[in-house]
Amino acid sequence: MARKQKAISLDFLSRGSEIKSGMFEAASNEIEQAQAVEIERLLDNPYQPRLTVNPDALEELVSVIQSQGFLGALVARPHPERAGYFQLAAGHRRREASRKANLKRIPVVIKELLDEEMVAIAITENIQREDLTPLEEGRIFAVMSEKLGFTHEQIARAIGKARGYVENRLRLIRAPEDVQALAQAKPDSLRAVSTLVKIEDEGQRSDLIEGLLQGKLTADDITAIRRESSPPRRLREKREPLQPNIKGLQTAVRGLHQYTEKLAQRETIGAEEREALQELFKLVESLRAHFENGK
Repeated sequence: MARKQKAISLDFLSRGSEIKSGMFEAASNEIEQAQAVEIERLLDNPYQPRLTVNPDALEELVSVIQSQGFLGALVARPHPERAGYFQLAAGHRRREASRKANLKRIPVVIKELLDEEMVAIAITENIQREDLTPLEEGRIFAVMSEKLGFTHEQIARAIGKARGYVENRLRLIRAPEDVQALAQAKPDSLRAVSTLVKIEDEGQRSDLIEGLLQGKLTADDITAIRRESSPPRRLREKREPLQPNIKGLQTAVRGLHQYTEKLAQRETIGAEEREALQELFKLVESLRAHFENGK
């Protein structure tokens, strides 16, 4: 029977030090209980969003371990499916540095940690880091949404960003693999990514990605190429001239579509713009209620 998850409050995102003291590394009074575990038996936290490790920081840690030995102890839980293996709560970089320093075993305190605790540790360990790529951020937001039940608005408030910032990164982790690889290798390519995900032809998309990586194309170039290669719209049937009020409504709708497309590529909006959008939402809701009541 599946274990029921506890509800986790957004508060844990602001309590990193409290969580760290008990779960990230073994406390000083727990080190005596540490076991020497083979590095090969220490597997990742399944909710760990990091895809890469800074090589310079890793080499620095390798030097420290070679000169001082492995200090302290990591925390892990028994692997739920593989007997004799463990899942690290945190400390993946220290494990990799120990491997590079040719250690075979490192001290680990084994604890019974719930899935939701492993999720909280993975997020708290990474959420405030400034070197996360957009793809890694998207993985964090996906865990918060799918495993903890946070809405996009709650995630945005928790990290102090606009909702569009969160949704752009969530779209990225659902993008084709080649587009994800581009975003990981070139984190400043989000504008181009938003266009590339709309290109279904894998060959064309691959050529454009290669041009972008080689510096031969820009995000604007890719947008222009996609626009030129899009099939022309079918000619509209001849219709009776539209009434002025209908023309005005269609113009307003087209303008709104153009605005929302630009808004989706932005990460923040100003206070006045937010207020205007709220007024627009109220107007749309009022119109919807009017027509529903009139049926």
